[in-house]
Amino acid sequence: MATPKVLGPADGHLAVLGGTSARFLVEGEDAGKRFALVEHPMQPRALAAPMHRHHREDEYSFVLEGSIGALLGDSVVIGKPGT
Repeated sequence: MATPKVLGPADGHLAVLGGTSARFLVEGEDAGKRFALVEHPMQPRALAAPMHRHHREDEYSFVLEGSIGALLGDSVVIGKPGT
């Protein structure tokens, strides 16, 4: 059984990915390569990532503030705080 993990605002490891950053809170290795939790702080109007596809995993986003858009197939979706 896994041990509980409590993370604070300075925990995890920060990586700079092109024009944005990512704070890895729970990495794949921490969860049997089944799950990862990553925070992506972004500046307004920033491009989070170039166009890409995930072939082996799903990606979920939870918006804390502001809004974010994503292209899913032929549909554009907009996430707002709490979605």
